[in-house]
Amino acid sequence: MVFRQKSIWLIAVLSIAATGSLYIYMRRGPVTGPMEGPAVSEEKDGGDVEKRTYTNERYGFRIEVPAGWKTFNAFELEEAGAVKEGFSPYYIFATGPGGPGDSTFIISLVPEGDYLKKHSWRSFVREIEKNHRVVHEMVSVASGFEVNKVGYMSGDDYVEEGYFTVKGGELLRMRFIVRSSKKNTKTFLQMKAIAGSLLKVGS
Repeated sequence: MVFRQKSIWLIAVLSIAATGSLYIYMRRGPVTGPMEGPAVSEEKDGGDVEKRTYTNERYGFRIEVPAGWKTFNAFELEEAGAVKEGFSPYYIFATGPGGPGDSTFIISLVPEGDYLKKHSWRSFVREIEKNHRVVHEMVSVASGFEVNKVGYMSGDDYVEEGYFTVKGGELLRMRFIVRSSKKNTKTFLQMKAIAGSLLKVGS
């Protein structure tokens, strides 16, 4: 009799746990923002990482981001001080593991008056070097785009910027910042993986 009661109790607990897991999964739902496609499980950095794909047909590119990350609009970024006021017209996409003022990955249009549109890439990097320690500079062509990249330290934060031209001749900026990067290796690796997933789509 005691064994039977314990068995019934165990079955009830397992049923509740299973139902709770299903409820949590359904409540979580898809990542908000302009995401597409189901979560894809990939082997990454020694573990499975669920990802979702963000595709921008207008500019002809796509990237993969961790499924659990949040997306932010331009207003949220401005309110958090992650971008300058008036950023909204240039906003394309933004995501991050925390709030909009924490570590963020942002893709945006480069304004006409931007320094880089008036000067050479080398001159642009030298401007960064005046106030920051540049960690690396490179040109990547593995994504279908030619991407000029520069990574540098801003205090304890690591910043990386990548610039690439999309269809229509628009110049885009892919910029991410990892707050307290020495203590945030996981986020650093995830940001690098997003940047590395950039792929040209469409004609």
